[in-house]
Amino acid sequence: MARVAVIGRLDGEERAKLALFACALRQAGHAPVIVDAELFRAGLCFYADGSVRCSPGAVVQTVARLEGHHRLLDGTPAVAVATAVPLITAGGGGAAGAVRVDAVLIDAVLIDAVLIDAIDIDRRLEFEGLYRQVGTIPWESVLNVTFKNRTRHLLDGHLPQPRWAVATPGDDPSLVRHGVSEGDVWVKSPNDTHGRGVHFVAHGEGIDKPVRSAMRDTPDGRLCLIEEDIHPLSRAGRADLSVTVVGGRAVHAVWRFHHERRAPTNSAHGGWSVAADVASLPAATRELAEQALTAAGLTYGSADLFGATIGELNLQPGGHSPGFLERVVTPLVAALRVR
Repeated sequence: MARVAVIGRLDGEERAKLALFACALRQAGHAPVIVDAELFRAGLCFYADGSVRCSPGAVVQTVARLEGHHRLLDGTPAVAVATAVPLITAGGGGAAGAVRVDAVLIDAVLIDAVLIDAIDIDRRLEFEGLYRQVGTIPWESVLNVTFKNRTRHLLDGHLPQPRWAVATPGDDPSLVRHGVSEGDVWVKSPNDTHGRGVHFVAHGEGIDKPVRSAMRDTPDGRLCLIEEDIHPLSRAGRADLSVTVVGGRAVHAVWRFHHERRAPTNSAHGGWSVAADVASLPAATRELAEQALTAAGLTYGSADLFGATIGELNLQPGGHSPGFLERVVTPLVAALRVR
């Protein structure tokens, strides 16, 4: 039985995803081990002999029960449960069953493989303590730090995308908007996630107030993003298609809807989703998603499509989409290479 490390954080959305991956690994005959993402980034190393080295003060403990709420392909709510999962973390020395490691070698938990694509270890750094991290990493700009904007840069000139621009306090927002689109636009904070910090501005509406609300301090100064709106596929509201790609092949698709055209289709804003059969999608649609992930150098992720245009790429697709466990987690685990 191989011990497989999954990198992540046991909080909020990520905890549920970690439970799904832990359950899938157990079903595949592996032994899951959760490794704290920030500890991993701080220098946890995996060696060829299967040992794990980390800074003194790390803690090994057992999580008695992990629950992952998700939805089946038909949308039915379900819960995946994994019990007695080893956890390596940088804190929690007082937790029941925790063993503080003062030596640099953890012999109790040997790692045979790392499911590195399972959880985006950079996501927490992007949206929590982003600017503190930027100060220690030689990135040129906050627009290169946030993943969604890095992928826009990578795809620019290669695949169709919405036009977007940066607005600062010294700019005339109306002029910046005009340079992007004369139609509807979205005003976004640079650290937006799950559709939060997003403002829809229809053609003819004032943009000054949304721009002021979305402005954030960044290493490049105070700024926000303005992006042209890609018209919805449904006249009854807003709709888009999210296609998940694993190993260069589209494996899962979800139609996402919202009855209000002014709102994102994210569930946090009241949107809903329905699983789609990838094989039933037009070949051009599947190929567009696959090309987008390949262009960004990703073996795993999802592309949000608006017709023939790529809205954005996501390194970590939403775990609450119907069929996520069956069509995304299971293929990822099946593709895992174990020494």
